[in-house]
Amino acid sequence: MLIAQLTDLHALPEGRKLDGIIDTNAMLSAAVNALRLLPQSPDLVVLSGDLSEDGSAESYQALRDRLAPLEAPILPIAGNHDRRDALRNAFSDLGLFPPDGPLHYSLDAGPLCFIALDTLEEGRGGGRLDRERLKWLEKTLHAAVRRETVIVMHHPPFASGIHWMDAAGFEGLGDFQNLIRGRTHVRSILCGHLHRSMSSAISGVPAIAAPSTCYQLHLDFSPTAEPQINLERPAYCLHRWSDGLLVTHVQPVHPDAPIPVTSESWRRKAAYARALEDAR
Repeated sequence: MLIAQLTDLHALPEGRKLDGIIDTNAMLSAAVNALRLLPQSPDLVVLSGDLSEDGSAESYQALRDRLAPLEAPILPIAGNHDRRDALRNAFSDLGLFPPDGPLHYSLDAGPLCFIALDTLEEGRGGGRLDRERLKWLEKTLHAAVRRETVIVMHHPPFASGIHWMDAAGFEGLGDFQNLIRGRTHVRSILCGHLHRSMSSAISGVPAIAAPSTCYQLHLDFSPTAEPQINLERPAYCLHRWSDGLLVTHVQPVHPDAPIPVTSESWRRKAAYARALEDAR
């Protein structure tokens, strides 16, 4: 099974750019096109949060229009920029979100159970899992105990080391970590929010944050670092489930053209690389 993960899309109403500079909608279209050009089509596309930049109905309409070429089912979750009611309305046709309350759900797809966990606290950048959401998660995990399970959540359950992102906090994080401890059927946690590729392990479960389809956060571990972004290559994750393992690949939206290893161009490239190394 092949799972594509697009995260932190920050869609805007058509015709608008982020801060008048970054065309997040065009970048989302490029990511969608990259998925369509893959040699093997994804079986599922996870959208891990900050689907909209401003939470407006117009931005969600632009989002749906840009996602329309995808043939695989999509699994959206809310990020801290999203607004529940507008997001619920925009994806009502999928039949995934409950009619009110948090936007969480579970779905059996192929050999896996996906649990989409709502960590949104509207008006705040940080995550939150209150008692009711934790109760729902415990009940849902118990119901899925006989299936290999992947949790999808916007806020990563680990500190990134980028202090101005971590400072927003994650209320209920310790309870979440305790809740998944010892649940061997939980095989991975897929996240967004950090606008960089990162990985950790929480209570023995791998946790993976995907890069954004638009801008990335500048990597600076200084406790006095100011918020900064980089216009690095946009990217996404491909998670391949096979033989009981989930293997993650980070793929640029605009990859270099492949070169056959038996071709003359490859031999010239390898010889040039060796010459550069010898020159050092």
